Amino acid sequence: MLRKKNRLMRAGQTEKASALALRIGKDIVNRNQTRLSRINSKTSTKDLWAAVRQFTGRPQSTGLVDNVSADSPNQHYASISSDSDYQPPQRKHTAPMERLHQQFASEWQVFSLLDKLSATATGLYQLPAWFLRTGAPAFYKPITRLFNVSIESSIIPHQWKHAVICPVPKIASPHEESHYRLISITPVLSRQTP
Repeated sequence: MLRKKNRLMRAGQTEKASALALRIGKDIVNRNQTRLSRINSKTSTKDLWAAVRQFTGRPQSTGLVDNVSADSPNQHYASISSDSDYQPPQRKHTAPMERLHQQFASEWQVFSLLDKLSATATGLYQLPAWFLRTGAPAFYKPITRLFNVSIESSIIPHQWKHAVICPVPKIASPHEESHYRLISITPVLSRQTP
């Protein structure tokens, strides 16, 4: 159709070429709408953005940069965010003694929380939100117990504190450590509050 439109333009038949250009534009819009309508933006944001990049012609950045290694952003941010006068705060009990052995989160609250989990990054242990959502009827009791013991003892499970650090470029062409924003991706359960 584009070749035909170009031939019409060269032949001086601008009205026919304009009509064909409108038809081409409508076909492109219809095809893009069809492609985007097949993508569920809530569960497949990666596919959605891949389609948008394809339509706009903007390539995805590869993240490979000269002079920046995997450890250099860590060293950079450690060097600018250290405090020589830092002293850890005193440990204190956050749960009042009279509320010990009380249920802080109900099983229904935890079930509802698991049942409504949205698609999100999985974190270090690769336990996806869809798995927790699907298995909510089996998982809600032990997870409720885990939440309540954690609150009662004022201790967060060590595994919930581990994170994957993902460097996200702040600018289009990063070439040094300060051009990255470091995002911590913790496990899905550590980001939930009953």
